[in-house]
Amino acid sequence: MNRLITGLPRTASTSVASALEDLGFKVYHYCSLTSNHELDYDPDEYDVVVTNDISVFAMQWDSVLILTRESNELADSIRRTEKRTGKQWLASTRLALEQFILNRIWFGRKTFFLNVKEDENPWLQLEMFMGMLESKTRMPFPHINFNDYQI
Repeated sequence: MNRLITGLPRTASTSVASALEDLGFKVYHYCSLTSNHELDYDPDEYDVVVTNDISVFAMQWDSVLILTRESNELADSIRRTEKRTGKQWLASTRLALEQFILNRIWFGRKTFFLNVKEDENPWLQLEMFMGMLESKTRMPFPHINFNDYQI
């Protein structure tokens, strides 16, 4: 099964990729705003792809998890990260993500949502998405770049 985890920049994709690796999954992670490498992978080599690059929206995914975050915090975090990295995030990315989500829902394709910061048990949500039948995780959820969440 090919799985995609996506969302706008600054929605905890680094934390989610780290959590999946802690669970033993082979993860490909790419963020168009913070990664220092190009998007280049073979999805068959990974258990899950974690990216916000819109080029993956044209591919067929069996299951998709959309990462979310409160909008005011998100906008502030994106602006700080743009300033720090010198990269620009484009509003067209948001529009492409919206269309991708609407199409998945319209056609009844498996689509899940996760807000790592606000959800009570992000491990459970992530494990369900990955098809794990019971929660085995007892460690705290990794919050990589958590300082960037602070306003």
